[in-house]
Amino acid sequence: MKPEELTQELVKLRTVEGNTEEVEKGLQIVERELLGSFEVQRFEKEGEKSLLATRGEPEILLHGHIDVVEAEESLFNPEEREGKIYGRGTADMKAGIACMIKTLQEAEVSNIGLLITSDEERGGFNGTGHVLEETGIEPELAISAEPDDSGHFPSIVTKQKGVLQLELKASGKNAHASKPEKGVNAAEKLLQGYSKFKENFDHSAEFPTTISLGNMSAEGPVNQIPDEAVMQVDIRYSKQYPAEEILGDLEQIQGLEYEVLAKAPMLETSNENRLVKALKKESEKVAGETQFRKENFASDMRFFTEKGVPAVCFGPEGYNLHAEDEYVEVESMEIYCEILKNFLQSELK
Repeated sequence: MKPEELTQELVKLRTVEGNTEEVEKGLQIVERELLGSFEVQRFEKEGEKSLLATRGEPEILLHGHIDVVEAEESLFNPEEREGKIYGRGTADMKAGIACMIKTLQEAEVSNIGLLITSDEERGGFNGTGHVLEETGIEPELAISAEPDDSGHFPSIVTKQKGVLQLELKASGKNAHASKPEKGVNAAEKLLQGYSKFKENFDHSAEFPTTISLGNMSAEGPVNQIPDEAVMQVDIRYSKQYPAEEILGDLEQIQGLEYEVLAKAPMLETSNENRLVKALKKESEKVAGETQFRKENFASDMRFFTEKGVPAVCFGPEGYNLHAEDEYVEVESMEIYCEILKNFLQSELK
């Protein structure tokens, strides 16, 4: 089956959170395509399913996630026009999975593996994180087929920001809204603390740590001074302002309490890594100039960084992730398959 056809078959499945039947169908398609050539293991944690297909002891591990964000029903009816395939998950990242499957079918190599998970959009802890813990697998390089929306396809992502999600809280004293001097307004106290905290972030820096206020709430009716207020913030950190320094600064702000809701490391892989350089070389043979680049969003590749395993994101060209007009460029899929096949055949026997 051509990767374009396989992409459309996968996109038709509504593999959103909680739809375990459709996820299972997707994993069965992957298993069907690799049947007889690979040993397949299944994993499940808290209802999240994963599949690991291996041929020998993987020196290179390919990676993809079959889950997608929720969308209208029409977006699960893929449409190909003007050299593009439109639909939910075309770019992020069912086209990448289809390409990896085709490559594995054609490349005569051993010591290779493919990990497909179903919870990347929710953090990947029960998928990639769980499988790495269960198997202890440590390849020499992991490659995720996350889409390339840089505008400079092909490119290789070797660095991604880490994630730090926090709940900030301030306490005050109730009073009637007509007599604010008799109370302590927790909402105002929280906003003041947040404003002071935010001064530590320089969004204009190169590859900066950024902060975004997600939501805020305060207890009580509008005519009462609130005695408690909370907000949740999402921080994407780089070495410019790392997580440990962020939390240290936060502890210095009086009247502000915090709880860490989620913390995930950066993806950091050296551009000088032998296999990373070899991947870039094969890419340039096929498609010309290939750049290493940094990316703001996080991916499951951070779990490999945590284990000391080199990892990159390298996939076909796709745009408008999580949007109604999401699409993948068909021509880029052909180029991507050729690059990946040449790379595997040059590095694996």
